[in-house]
Parts: sequence; C-alpha cells; structure tokens
Amino acid sequence: MTTSSDLMELRRECGRWRECGRRHRRARAAGVAALGLALALAATASLASCSADKRGDQATQAPSGSGAAVPPYYLLAANLIPDVTTAESGAVGGNRAFFEADEAIAAMADHLMQRLEQQQGAILMNWMNLGVPGPGPERLFEVNDADGFYGDYAAAARPTHSVTVNRNYLALAGITTADGSPVVDRLADAPGTLNVVAPAALKALEADLLAAYQEYAWERLVQVPNIYNEELGRPLDGRQPADFTVNLIWAQDGQAYATYQSIYHEMTGETAIIDPVAVVYSHQFHGSDAVAALTQYLCLPGVAGAPDDPDALWDAIGPLVEQVGLGGRVFGVLSVTDPAVQSAGVEGGGEGGGDGGGDGGASDNGAGGTSFSVGTGEGAGDGPEDQSGTVP
Repeated sequence: MTTSSDLMELRRECGRWRECGRRHRRARAAGVAALGLALALAATASLASCSADKRGDQATQAPSGSGAAVPPYYLLAANLIPDVTTAESGAVGGNRAFFEADEAIAAMADHLMQRLEQQQGAILMNWMNLGVPGPGPERLFEVNDADGFYGDYAAAARPTHSVTVNRNYLALAGITTADGSPVVDRLADAPGTLNVVAPAALKALEADLLAAYQEYAWERLVQVPNIYNEELGRPLDGRQPADFTVNLIWAQDGQAYATYQSIYHEMTGETAIIDPVAVVYSHQFHGSDAVAALTQYLCLPGVAGAPDDPDALWDAIGPLVEQVGLGGRVFGVLSVTDPAVQSAGVEGGGEGGGDGGGDGGASDNGAGGTSFSVGTGEGAGDGPEDQSGTVP
C-alpha cells in the first residue's frame, strides 16, 4: 500500500530535480514521464492516509489573529500529465512534442489558478520545504541543505527553508508587518520583482535574504522557462540574478501560518508554521509552477451556504475549468477537511488524459483501490491527481 511517506519521497525527488533544473535539463525529458506517473498514482493514496480526525486538525488552524475555526477546504482532482510519451533519449530537442504539450497545459493551469484566486478566493500554502519526505526525522530543507542547495547563505535565509503563499492567503491569515499594517498592502506587482515576507527576527540576515531570493527569482523566472526554450528551439532568456528585485517585507514575529492540510500534521505533529520566510507566488513564474500549485496546495473554500457540499463547489468552478481548456483534465474537487468523503468512489467516467488516465468509473490507484468522493461535472474524466513539481 502506498503511504504518505512514499508520496513525500516521490515529491522530494521531484522537487529537488525541479529546483536544480539548470543542472538536470538533459534528464528532464527522460525522467519526467515516469516520475509524473508515479506521483499521479500515489496522489489519491496520499489523501487517504490523512488522519480520520481531519476536521479536528483543521479547526486548530484558524488564521493568525482569528478565533474562528477553518471552514472546509478542497483541492482539485486533476490529471495534468501530457498525452505524449517521451522518447528514450534525453537529447535536447528529442522530446519536442512532449514539451509543447506540457507547456500548453501549464499555460492553461496558470490561467485557471488566476481565475480561482480572483473569483473563488483560493488560497495557496505550499509547505513542502518543511515537510518530512521520508521515514526519518529530517525535513526536506535539511535534506536539500545537505546537498548544498543555497549553501553560500545563512540557513534561515535559504529559499529551501521557505513556504510559498499567495495574496489571498496573507489576507485571510491576517499576516502583519513589523509596524502592524497588513502585509498585503506592501506587496509590489512590478515585473521582475519577487515579494518575500520574513519575520523581523531575521533582520540581521537581510543581506543574505536579498541575495538568496534574488537568485531564487532568477531561477524561477529564467532558468525554468529556459528548459522549455532550449527544448523547443527558442532563444534563451539571458537575464541574470542582478536583473531581479526582491521586495523584502519585515513581518511581526510570532505569527502562525496555518497549513490547511492534515497531511502536514501527520508528518510533523504541527498544524501551523511559526515565523517562516514566505515567498509570495508570482504569476510571472512559468506555468509549470502553477501545475504544482494547482494540484497540491491551492485550497478552495466551500461555497457560501453549502460549504460542506463538494458538488456545489464544482458547479461553481466547472465552467471556469471548461473556459480555460482543462475540461476532462480537472474533473472534480477533493475535500481535505471532511472525513466522510474518505470511503466513496470517484463518480463520472470518460477517458483520462495522459499516463494517469483511466477507462472510467472509480479510480484504481494501485494502492488497494483507495478512492475518494468528489464533486464532479458532466463528462468528468477519470484519473489520479497530478503531483508533478513541488519545491516552489
């Protein structure tokens, strides 16, 4: 049976590979399909491994400064793996069809993510770096630090120690600056600018933070797109780290960032992260980052008047899915707070896209047949959730 530890190991490998993509471009074409399929097959089992007292866990994760319990939240059920098999060779340009398809899906995922943020109040909290990827006690950032990721900077300033959130999350959580004003009022939207929120206790590391996240911005905005540019025969982006700006916002110390997913509590025994460095997600990032966010960490609140009804939420977002071109690839929503959904099968049918696709009916994930209740639309596709790409 696939466990949450198995999934986190797969996620860790995928995340490490993506984060140092500039050193692994040749390996991408050869490895992405196999890894993507393995992650997809593990996705449903990962959610099944969440503890039965999900609602109790989530109730302890009220936004900072709020006494209210967290309402039900949902993840998208999706298969965003291209319907293209990669070639055996990892030579540049040898998998053009795959990269074209992958980039097209990524662009649609980015569009959908923006629409869900704007129209549904979707929140992003990517806690991957602080998760526990294997059976040992090490957090992912400890594993990455041992591999020398961002080794020239103080540990707390390294992007491998950060979480990634969006504007909606910061507003919901009520994260404030060191002078008590809302962090969201200090965000900058200028091209080439990365917003980073850090606790005031790290002010002594300001130089390290600025340099490390300037390099991080360069990797996300230049190096990742250049993987696609190179494979598709396009000119490479020649910008360097110095061409990017970090808008470093100092936050009050002692603020809690709720994770909103019980699997984090399972791994760490914690329900929130205190005083992390938080990267604010930018839609300047390549769409492949949106794929990772959309299928793992972007949480949708239930609809007003029926927060516990996934079908009501799907009725609200289904048209958006169709409009951006992902009909059949995004086929429902999975509750991450309601234990009652853990025993029901996926309704609907139709062929799923990509290597994770199925023939219809309940999704067989190769892990004892575990499946989930979801809100689904007419003609919903079948197939496990895509989990490609993790470290933001």
